[in-house]
Amino acid sequence: MFVDDRKTAKTFCRGVFGLKIIFEDEVSAVVNVQALMINLLETSEPLMLVEPAAVAVRESGAHPLLTVAVEDAMLVPSVRRRRSFAF
Repeated sequence: MFVDDRKTAKTFCRGVFGLKIIFEDEVSAVVNVQALMINLLETSEPLMLVEPAAVAVRESGAHPLLTVAVEDAMLVPSVRRRRSFAF
């Protein structure tokens, strides 16, 4: 998943969903969701991964949407507030 700010995306994934970081370097962090690994890769880096296409800029429209199952969807906003995460 291409992200503008890897550190913020990583903090969000860990803080809101409790995801574990299984790999990290200067431009990416990989989080683990059961058998799925999501690479949070800074938008400035992945050119060789998507060539000949370009990485879409935020202003160009929607980006991928991921759905994460949680036991209690009504509880997530209160956890987010308690952990000081804002959208």
